[in-house]
Amino acid sequence: MKQKTEKGRRMTIVLLMIYLIALTWIILCKMALPGEPLPHLRSINLIPFGGSLIINGQASYDEVLQNVLAFVPLGIYIAMLFPAYPIWKKVLWGASLSLCYELLQFVFAIGATDLTDWLGNTAGVWIGVGIYRILSWCVPDHADRILRMLALLGTIGMSFLIGLLIFINS
Repeated sequence: MKQKTEKGRRMTIVLLMIYLIALTWIILCKMALPGEPLPHLRSINLIPFGGSLIINGQASYDEVLQNVLAFVPLGIYIAMLFPAYPIWKKVLWGASLSLCYELLQFVFAIGATDLTDWLGNTAGVWIGVGIYRILSWCVPDHADRILRMLALLGTIGMSFLIGLLIFINS
């Protein structure tokens, strides 16, 4: 049984690495393909849910929702890999990674460093940890396997879509 658990853990780590590469490409590379220029933008918004949500004079929460959804898998992965950690520590890991992304955008002038984004990303991690916890409570013996299979399917789908995007733009 331990060999199966170790094999599953290794698979989870590989899927997490693929997810982090994709997340980095989305956040820091702005989904630019090789040879495409990155935007030159450096700004900071420290007012949560402030001006960054105003589009054409109206509040738009689409980007907040996208940020939340983008970081849910991170919360699930962290919870799967570190089940003994308390919830606050799992969320802290995800919030720290999100903060690194936000700061790197500022340092390299490739995006807006936005408190709203960080809050949305952290909420996504928290939701992901919660999903893992609920599923572990409902099906304790199968939660990791179910989530690993869903992650594998999601990774295959994401890889297909990225490949399609590269093919269409080449």
